[in-house]
Amino acid sequence: MINKTNNISFKGVYFDYSINNMKPENFEKLKLPAKMCTDLYPDTDVFLGSDNKGELVIRVQKGEPLINLLDDDVLEAMKITPQELLALITAAIQAKYAHNSLWNIQEPYVMESTKNIDEMEPIEIAYKLNNIIKNFRKIHRKDMN
Repeated sequence: MINKTNNISFKGVYFDYSINNMKPENFEKLKLPAKMCTDLYPDTDVFLGSDNKGELVIRVQKGEPLINLLDDDVLEAMKITPQELLALITAAIQAKYAHNSLWNIQEPYVMESTKNIDEMEPIEIAYKLNNIIKNFRKIHRKDMN
């Protein structure tokens, strides 16, 4: 179940605070697309929000590969606690963001929105999301490595 009060509900799928502008029945339609993103595109981050009309706003960008280090086997091999590894990953990500900010480097992303989510079925939303992700990965192929 998607919890609107929790910012992170699926691996790689994040809900922006603006998602609260969406009607509850439309919000429920996001379960299938969120699961699809998790299953098919674990290396891509998807941010879901809503505009002031209640339409779905989708932002797709490259995921953070360091998060893969949080796997149980990796933790066991490194002999480090999850909290310690998370602190190291957070420091590395913050250093990257500081570097990008200092040198005015913009991480690539694609942003689109739906036109009439009230009339869309969950499978249509998943199909649209899949096309947006595939388009992003095609355009930014060199950035995905």
